[in-house]
Amino acid sequence: MKKLLIALVALTTMQITIAQENRGTFSGGFESNSQWYQDDEGLGTVAPQDQLRSNNYFTLRYSYDKFTAGIQYELFAPNPLLGYFEGFEGNGIGTYYLNFKHEGLDITGGHFYDQFGSGLIYRSWEDRQLGIDNSIRGVRINYEFTDYLVATAFTGNQRVGFEVSEGTITGLNAELDLSSALDLETGIQIGASYVNRYQASTSPDLNFPADVGAYSARADITFSKFFLGAEYVYKEQDAFVLDGFVTNNNYQDGRALLLNTGYATKGLGINATFRAVENMGFYSDREASGNAFLTNTINYVPGYTKQQDYAVSNIYVYAPQPFVSPGEGKAGEIGGQIDVYYTAKKGSTLGGKYGTKFEFNYANWSGLDATFDVTNNTYQASLLSRNEKYFEEASVAVKKRFSSNFSTIFTAVHTEYNTTIIEGSGDFLRG
Repeated sequence: MKKLLIALVALTTMQITIAQENRGTFSGGFESNSQWYQDDEGLGTVAPQDQLRSNNYFTLRYSYDKFTAGIQYELFAPNPLLGYFEGFEGNGIGTYYLNFKHEGLDITGGHFYDQFGSGLIYRSWEDRQLGIDNSIRGVRINYEFTDYLVATAFTGNQRVGFEVSEGTITGLNAELDLSSALDLETGIQIGASYVNRYQASTSPDLNFPADVGAYSARADITFSKFFLGAEYVYKEQDAFVLDGFVTNNNYQDGRALLLNTGYATKGLGINATFRAVENMGFYSDREASGNAFLTNTINYVPGYTKQQDYAVSNIYVYAPQPFVSPGEGKAGEIGGQIDVYYTAKKGSTLGGKYGTKFEFNYANWSGLDATFDVTNNTYQASLLSRNEKYFEEASVAVKKRFSSNFSTIFTAVHTEYNTTIIEGSGDFLRG
């Protein structure tokens, strides 16, 4: 049984577009997500006082020649859905922007979204189903110098509910397609980024880091049936935050390494990812570390594990651990996953009449090998080291069609899940 029984779930989406010659294009949309909560006598769960809750978004856009303007009004009434950031309570204008495009120039004032590289250094994004909106309110300029060289610069404050962050975010990014510039058969793309957060110091320490910068360099190579990608990020020393409080005279830097590789040919695909992360929590408000709604989060550290198709397989989902917590023995994480996809041909022994698909995944994540001084809240760690296991999973799936009306999916999953580390309580579970 669920902890809370939802008797009514309504999702309404509407889009309107009106175009008139020489007058531009006007479009709009309305989306409503509503739920009616009820008591669950079996679990003894009592519904909230406001049983009917609703998240509503009304969007208007107007485009004319080189200009586009947009605004989004949001209504959370009488309260937002359970599990959403409390900063979304009430109603008001959530986002707005004015954009100008001409040839290679692209300028936006207001709210905007973007991503540098894989997002390890910077990503602003929206997911209404999760209640996430990390847009930047400020100015963004993108310029395409040539068809192989593009640069982006921005500055602004991050959205936090209907407010914005205390810290100001500034970023620079450059992308160069060497294969196009040098007319190479092998695809080679390189990029570099810089992101800075400025938040005024409230510390008597003259060395307190009000400005914290992060740097990244990356490269992607594609040749024949192979691809290879690498990215490295370094974050300057930032104030150490413990249980929401900033400690003085104790500053730590951070770093991350990401490697991707793969091979693809007809009927076979292989993808592998490796990542090591040390102290890479990066926030527009330094005291907002570790919150569940990703508010004030500048960068993006996703969980590289398989997204299983069925609910039973998704009971224990790995949550990334890029943060430092001396009391819990955490300094970051290291690990990765590999996916193998194979399709047996129709008419073959394995494929049969309709063909057969095989999927294999293996993921493994552990903490970094580190030493901690809990009294002074300091630590020493090596980025390419491995200590306690956090998560391990192996799964195999076979998808077979026997006729036009009958097909089967066989799935087997073995999971090891360290609840003490991932959730902060419990034991190490295997299943």
